[in-house]
Amino acid sequence: HPFVTLKMVQLTITHGLSPMSPIGFVYYGSLLGRHGNIRAGYRFTLLARYVAFVVITSVKCILITHTLLSGL
Repeated sequence: HPFVTLKMVQLTITHGLSPMSPIGFVYYGSLLGRHGNIRAGYRFTLLARYVAFVVITSVKCILITHTLLSGL
């Protein structure tokens, strides 16, 4: 649904990245592509891929740090 997609992107812009941000970017890219803006749609899917990598890497770092500090 376009409303949900736009809300996901808006929340990311307003509040920062979350684990759901890449999904919103992919949906938004798809929405742009369906409306004829293939180039912008593709760029949003690339953004989603990059953000997913950053979010996953950040979560892994937090988990590793927590694990290491809990052993002290």
